[in-house]
Amino acid sequence: MDFNKDHSGHWKGEIVFGKRYGSKEGTTLLFDLELVQYMNQITGVARDTEGEHVSPDEASINGTISDGEINFVKQYVHLHYLEQDGSLHIDDTQPGHLIYYSGRYNKESDSFAGTWRIKGRFKLFGVIPIPYNGGDGTWQMERKRMP
Repeated sequence: MDFNKDHSGHWKGEIVFGKRYGSKEGTTLLFDLELVQYMNQITGVARDTEGEHVSPDEASINGTISDGEINFVKQYVHLHYLEQDGSLHIDDTQPGHLIYYSGRYNKESDSFAGTWRIKGRFKLFGVIPIPYNGGDGTWQMERKRMP
């Protein structure tokens, strides 16, 4: 484990929507992230700032950093998903999907990059939980420099 580098601080990032998003493939969503690291554990709060499907909700971040590899789960306060017409729907009666991020640290650019995916479940006939892959794509973030 590499505890020499503290990744706590302000980060700016971008996610890119993958093939499962059809005509929206390749579109981006920008975010800000306040990250706190303690040893190899990370926590934080992310906020969408602009781009495709901006959520008004904050999202929590929980994960690990070890040997230049980052893994975390992001979850918005409320469930949000795309309607058939491509519009964003927010269901404030349920917590958001779990979004799994993994990536690598680049020391030269003080940045992370990797992939993300949504794993979800829906209930067939309102009873039988069926797992599904809700979407995926790529992401990157770099430390936000203070003026």
